[in-house]
Amino acid sequence: MNQQMKAEMEQRLSDMTVAQLKDIARKHSIDISGVTRKKEIVDKILESEKAQEITGVKEKDADKTKAVDKKMLKSEELEKDESGQIPKVTRKLKTQDKIAEVRQYVRFMMGNRPSFFEIDGMVEQALVKYGTGDHAGAIRAIQAARERASDLYSHFRIFTNAIGIDASEKVLSEAVSRKGLSQDEANKLIETAMMGFVDGSPKIREETLRKLEEGALGALDRILGDLAKDLEMAKRRLQEMKDIGADVVEAGKLINDAEQNKIGLKIPEAKALLEQSIQLIKKAEKIRLEEIRYSIPRVRAAIDEAKSMGIEVVAPEKDLKKASYYLERGEIKMCVESLSKSEIAVDELHRAKLSSDPALRKSQLDKAHIRVQQTEPVLNDISTYGIDASEGMHYLRNTQTAISRNDPMNAAKFARRMDQVSLKLSEELEKMKKRSKHLSGERCQKCDQEMLYSYDTGVVRCSNCGNWTRLEK
Repeated sequence: MNQQMKAEMEQRLSDMTVAQLKDIARKHSIDISGVTRKKEIVDKILESEKAQEITGVKEKDADKTKAVDKKMLKSEELEKDESGQIPKVTRKLKTQDKIAEVRQYVRFMMGNRPSFFEIDGMVEQALVKYGTGDHAGAIRAIQAARERASDLYSHFRIFTNAIGIDASEKVLSEAVSRKGLSQDEANKLIETAMMGFVDGSPKIREETLRKLEEGALGALDRILGDLAKDLEMAKRRLQEMKDIGADVVEAGKLINDAEQNKIGLKIPEAKALLEQSIQLIKKAEKIRLEEIRYSIPRVRAAIDEAKSMGIEVVAPEKDLKKASYYLERGEIKMCVESLSKSEIAVDELHRAKLSSDPALRKSQLDKAHIRVQQTEPVLNDISTYGIDASEGMHYLRNTQTAISRNDPMNAAKFARRMDQVSLKLSEELEKMKKRSKHLSGERCQKCDQEMLYSYDTGVVRCSNCGNWTRLEK
């Protein structure tokens, strides 16, 4: 190891606080027991085999640059301005040498993360002493904790400044490559912050770092355009859909992928993923609204069924009215909450009534079974006219499932809704029949009778045998 390299390592260690040096010694198992002076701790670290690894100094670096020193540039080499800002360096070569040195120092400091775990332990000891009546001991312990916290806070400031400089430099480099700002603008921000990092007062250091970070983020915003704002809007919309129970799992994954592409500045890819997620969110919202519109009449049927059994349903009815009101106003989350509250309440009332009356349980199941037998052929016939009977069949299947599970409450609830849907569809069919047209001269392919009629749904049906076909558009 040559003298210049040793001097550089010594300087880097000397720039640290005693607390930082002790932390490094502890992490690298360097014995400094009995050593209290900073110079002695530095010497102990330099004597260890890990000195070069700890400081990050390489021989080739030492040949090119001088050690980082806050007094490295003499006063005659600087032009100080009257505003007190960071002085302009007149010797460009020496400035660039120093920037290279500072960059190394920044990376070195990033590898020395401070920990406040020790402070917690010291504070805990002080509290224990205070609690046991050892107030003098508590004073000494809390003084030691305060002093240690001050050292660590200084370390923390340097550590976070180093991260801010390094991260900003990387963002600016990307921004320059994408024409977000000029190379000269980036260089000025970086060099000013780095000079402030080693030569400036704490105030100057913070000011130059803030300008660097703001410049980096501003350049990034110019590159991203509206992407960041659109992503935030999509995230809020995603959460709104989650709150009303919509299935937006896939949309959420796409938004996360878009976010990762944004971080990597893959703008076109991020925009494409975001657009896909927005379409999925819209689709999920539409499906969920249809489910809610199905649910309101279903809960209405449950309340009507409970009423027919003599159950008082004032509270569930009130909540159901609120749900309908909120749906009309577009306040979907409030609608879902009121609807859920209403359904839970009426189901509990229904269940309590049935549990106390076994004969009523059997009666409800028998009635539901008869309703299914009567309604199924009606719905099947309605579908042959091209009318969508899927909602009625949905409730019919749910009724059958409830019967098979010996669940009279849901069997009665679904059966009532099935009847309501079936009645509505039957009325629609009667109106459509009045508008039907007889196809004179055309015969049914099945029964060969001239009894074919065309309907609004695009279906041609034989009124004699029921055979039907759908006309191609």
